[in-house]
Amino acid sequence: MTATQNALAKRYAKALLTQSLESGLDAAALNADLQALANWFTSTPDAQTYFEHPAVAQTAKINLVQQSLSQALHGTITRLFTLLIQNGRARLLPAVAEAYRQLLNAHMGVIEGQLISATKLDAATQQAIAETLKTKLDARQVTLQNQVDPEVLGGVKLIFGDQVIDGTLSSQLKQLEAQLIAAG
Repeated sequence: MTATQNALAKRYAKALLTQSLESGLDAAALNADLQALANWFTSTPDAQTYFEHPAVAQTAKINLVQQSLSQALHGTITRLFTLLIQNGRARLLPAVAEAYRQLLNAHMGVIEGQLISATKLDAATQQAIAETLKTKLDARQVTLQNQVDPEVLGGVKLIFGDQVIDGTLSSQLKQLEAQLIAAG
């Protein structure tokens, strides 16, 4: 996705969040519907082809959305998807959903991150790390996705937003190697 498309997706997401907050809508419920729609869109190649195909009339696309999705999704989400279709930007739906999720999390004080370790960490350890981060980052909630990477050897690496905390054994060994080489 290009930088322009990402910027457009963020604008749609910001407008959706602003409208939901100003209207007193349940922003989290809208997020659930938007994520479900984006997941369906990305996992169904026929849907992508149909909604992006220039030979399919816009009215046919909109009618399909209104007939098949209006019962399952909040009206705000179906209107957003209809707007994307009208503007020839249906392909932006997954990026809009991701941008909305990020904006909503920031608004709610939720931090999402990756927790990389050599082996799968048990739930108690993950929770302890999340609670420590929650306190240090003054967040309402911290959600960590544990990823296993045997190359870290030991310790953990935390990635959240544009911040990285690398406490892995492999990182410490690389630092030691660099110090030994520098020392001659």
